[in-house]
Amino acid sequence: MRYFFRKDQRLNKEADITPIFRSGRATFSFPIKCIYKLVPADPPDGPPCRVLIVSGKSYLKRAHKRNSAKRRMREAYRLNIHTIVPPAGHRLHMALLYVGRNVRPYAEIENSIKMILRDIASQMG
Repeated sequence: MRYFFRKDQRLNKEADITPIFRSGRATFSFPIKCIYKLVPADPPDGPPCRVLIVSGKSYLKRAHKRNSAKRRMREAYRLNIHTIVPPAGHRLHMALLYVGRNVRPYAEIENSIKMILRDIASQMG
């Protein structure tokens, strides 16, 4: 299986991001918080899941630490997203927020993302 994280799999429009934070559901596994929402797939083609990856300045003050945390989250997401399949006619939009005070090892971040994806998959069906 080939694993990709292409540009069309990223959330970048404010119109797509705002509803997630307004009316999305949340799940948490330290050091990552996930807010997600099922939305109708307007064009039926395209990726089944789109994600926003955030590492806030209030938690990690230095830019190189924020970048490192985001890089690790992207890699863990890329390798494990195949575990989620949204219902037909829907797309999953999610925001992954790093809330740790220091950068954790990759294995810990990957475990956290696996638990979050497993939780979302069980709640979807």
